[in-house]
Amino acid sequence: MDERFKSYFHDYQMNLIEITGNTSYNFNEEDVYNLFYICRSIYDQSIYEEKSNHFGLVKSSVLKVVKTLTDVEWLDLEELEEKEEIEMCEAEKRWLEAKSKEWEAEGIKKGIEQGIEQGIEQGVEQGIEQGVELGQVLLYKTMLKNGMSVNEISKVCSISVENLNRVLSN
Repeated sequence: MDERFKSYFHDYQMNLIEITGNTSYNFNEEDVYNLFYICRSIYDQSIYEEKSNHFGLVKSSVLKVVKTLTDVEWLDLEELEEKEEIEMCEAEKRWLEAKSKEWEAEGIKKGIEQGIEQGIEQGVEQGIEQGVELGQVLLYKTMLKNGMSVNEISKVCSISVENLNRVLSN
C-alpha cells in the first residue's frame, strides 16, 4: 500500500464466521453455541419440525441477538427484557399456536369470500337460464293464446311436443 494512504486504513484483524453453512465450528462457550445453533435452525427451517432439538433454557441476551439476526416473530422482545432465561420451545410453541389460530381465521375468511363469490356467479348463471326459460314460457303461452297449436309452436320454436307440454304445465 502506498505510504500516503496507510494512515486512512486501520490494520485490525477481522474474523468472519458463517452462521448457516459450516456446522463444524467447535464452540466451548454454551451461549455462542446456542446462538449459532438456533440461528442455523431458524434459517434452515429445522426449528419448525417436530424432530427439532430441545433447546431448553437460553439466556435472553443470546435470544436478543438471535432476534436481531433473524427477525423471527415468535421471539417476544418484552419477554426477553423481563426474564434472564427463556424456554425456547415454549416461546416457539406459543407463537405457533397464536399463528395457527390466525391462519385458521384467515383461511375461513378466504373460504367464505370464495363461497360468496361462487354463489353469486352460480346465481347469476341460474338467473340467466331461468330468465330465458321464463321468457320462453311466456312466448309459448302467448302463441297459444293467439291461436297457435302445440304442434305449430313445437315446429316454430324447435322444441319437442313433450318438452313443450311439460314446460306449459309448470
